[in-house]
Amino acid sequence: MISSISKPKVNKLLLICMLLFLTKAMVFCQDSQKPAQQKEKDKTLTSSQVATIKTILSKYDASKLTATDAKAIHEKFREAGIHAGPETRDAITAAEARGK
Repeated sequence: MISSISKPKVNKLLLICMLLFLTKAMVFCQDSQKPAQQKEKDKTLTSSQVATIKTILSKYDASKLTATDAKAIHEKFREAGIHAGPETRDAITAAEARGK
């Protein structure tokens, strides 16, 4: 079944999965020490953070993404205060969809 999916689509899917995995792993380590109120606040992205996600991802070609690229993207997200969650996933997916 996967063999019927085009290589660029598989690469883009892998990019999204790698980014989500890396951001979730980092946040899991950090969240264990945050109060519940702060954790809830971290789940909401500002319009500036959504724009930052778009800007960061626009600099990479999903069809040529390497593990080093994914780590660099993850680091840029971390530096921008962007944490894993449903809104981050949606922003990554939307940015990737616009890049087609």
